[in-house]
Amino acid sequence: MPSPTLTAAMLSDLHKGSAAISIVPYDPAKGTYFVAQAASGGNDAIPAVSFATADQLFTLQDSLNFTSDDPSSEDVKIDQFQRIIDIINEDGGNWQVTGNVPSIATELFDYFFNPGVAIETAISGNSAAGSSAQTYVGKSYLNTKKSVEVAMLLESESRNTAIALAHVKLVVNFPAQEDGSHPVYLKFTASVLPNKATGQGDFAVLKAAA
Repeated sequence: MPSPTLTAAMLSDLHKGSAAISIVPYDPAKGTYFVAQAASGGNDAIPAVSFATADQLFTLQDSLNFTSDDPSSEDVKIDQFQRIIDIINEDGGNWQVTGNVPSIATELFDYFFNPGVAIETAISGNSAAGSSAQTYVGKSYLNTKKSVEVAMLLESESRNTAIALAHVKLVVNFPAQEDGSHPVYLKFTASVLPNKATGQGDFAVLKAAA
């Protein structure tokens, strides 16, 4: 009889908190490679994905969440004896990562929104005069959501573990604020999609190398 592999030892192997959320652009033509691929047929080798110089998202405390739909099931019955002889399980569907980014930095809006033309009513060009004669300058954006395809790495607070998502479609909501004591934030929703790199996997559960 083989030795058990699921033991109490796995209870010390936890992924808690968040040290970093890193994102790099996803290449639909190639996909994300967790392991480097050697060159073949005259093509350049495909490197493994690296998050060393990736963009990062920062989230309000306790706003980062991983959720996935529960799988559904259907009983297979026979007329005779009204017995269940099998159960068909369906995939749980959506797997999502959500969080609230407390920033209105121009770089953040440039990343997640399409630029608009200058607003011409109460705002002249891309500047506006406030009630106290303060002038504000910036950029305008369209009020349509833009989806961005990325690969994502979620590092635990201890940095002993990480979860890599090969292909994620990322969208953000418009700026929101719950009350005057908290900053305006952008809520992002990252939906996990299949990886187009054959055999590389859609996600990876990683441990810190010794």
